Amino acid sequence: MPGSSATSSVKSFLAVSFLIVTMAAPAWAEEFACRVVQDDSGAPVASAGVIIKNSRTGKVAVEAMADDEGRFSTSLLGSGEYLITVQRPGYLEARIAARVGGAREPLIIRLVRLGAITGRVMDASGRPRRGARVLAMARAAGGGLRVAGGLGAVVPVDSLGNYRLYNLPPGEYAVAVSERSLGLLVYPNNAQPEFFTVTGGEDHRGVDFIVATGVLFNVRGKVEAPKPGLVFSVALASADQPAVATAVTMTSTEGSFRIDGVPPGSYHLFAVGPAMGRAAKGAMLASYPMFGRTRLDITSANVTDITVLVGSGASARVRLRAELGGAGACPQTSAVTVTSIEDWAAVLDRRVEAAFDKETEIPNLAPGKYQLAATELGTACYQTEDAVLDLTGGGAGRATITVAAAGSIRGVLTGGKDVECEVVLLAVKPSQGREAIQMALPDADGRFGFDGLAPGEYRIAVRRVSEGRQTRWVSDDAWLTQLRVPGGVPTEVELPVPVPPAKDRSAP
Repeated sequence: MPGSSATSSVKSFLAVSFLIVTMAAPAWAEEFACRVVQDDSGAPVASAGVIIKNSRTGKVAVEAMADDEGRFSTSLLGSGEYLITVQRPGYLEARIAARVGGAREPLIIRLVRLGAITGRVMDASGRPRRGARVLAMARAAGGGLRVAGGLGAVVPVDSLGNYRLYNLPPGEYAVAVSERSLGLLVYPNNAQPEFFTVTGGEDHRGVDFIVATGVLFNVRGKVEAPKPGLVFSVALASADQPAVATAVTMTSTEGSFRIDGVPPGSYHLFAVGPAMGRAAKGAMLASYPMFGRTRLDITSANVTDITVLVGSGASARVRLRAELGGAGACPQTSAVTVTSIEDWAAVLDRRVEAAFDKETEIPNLAPGKYQLAATELGTACYQTEDAVLDLTGGGAGRATITVAAAGSIRGVLTGGKDVECEVVLLAVKPSQGREAIQMALPDADGRFGFDGLAPGEYRIAVRRVSEGRQTRWVSDDAWLTQLRVPGGVPTEVELPVPVPPAKDRSAP
């Protein structure tokens, strides 16, 4: 029969694999079982990946997948402390610190669904704005907004005017629409954006834009280059929200440019070049670029014959500073990324190597605002806060990036004995590379801990395991206590065991 040989080989392989796994099981093996459910609904999460590591050695003990009902079990673990990681596309990763050993009911692991924002973009006559893009915007370092990272944060408007932002982790988001003749329009307005809160699984609907096309203007001018024949990239960005350019064009070889269809407003006009071509992030620049910027207020007339002067960029000096155990936990040098907060429609991002307590010079930067981030710090070292470099005033600039050893939480439950509880921890700013929710099961003395935490703001809560089978890990702030975790030193917390619902209390 065709295929029977292949089928027989697969069965033989599975039989041998089963034998190997069975022989690998320790003689003191304990049964561990869990069920993966949606945090917001309690519905099972099918095919979630489960990775179990030995907390002491860091070695993977089991790597498998939950079934269609979200159930998973294994008897390949010896008694001890383990870190359980559960992953599924469309959900926030969950990490659980648990002790395996002794009889207990299957562990309920609640995965937090990523959120969405939906709406329509129409003109005043009810026609869809099909050339527009919609962006999820997060709060930026130094004020203003930045485009949120990740797949689903920037989406096109479809032929019916609909859009759907998706894969949004817990946090607060503004929504903006961008189009050539609109500029950047933040909902409901640029001066006072509305922020939509995602705690897990929300689908904010009806965030609609009605775009009333008014009088549009054009901007004509020239980039005054030191010699003819050079081409420059020119970008027009809203003065209120410069993270996304309203319009982009290239000059002629004589330096002239024209931008049409500009709505009234206040803008920054950026010029940078010589441009050697274009990439996904904007114009590719020559080795020694020149920059210029000017402010434009477009109110009731076209802007004509404006001249933008360009020159060499500004220099900056950056250094790393260690605090709270950072000197021992952090490497002596680190890569530092320099990312423009303003959209110059050109590749301005830089990467340099910086050392502790020694200034590193970054030459020829555009006269704008930048966010600085230390990378390649390892798992025991973190940047403690946002670092911003402001070169808009001209001249040289200086910035310090402060790093520290990883933080930790050491806690104990009070006010209850022999009560099985779980403690849940959520980073306030998960978009900063901490996109995971964590849970710990306290020991018999009510003690628990979280290690390897990035310094910053967290929300923490405790609940009875019996309640956790029906109650969300992440809902609102009513049951979440906010605390700041510094680097290098443990944060000590005491959390009371929650009082059970009245119907669960024993009669006096």
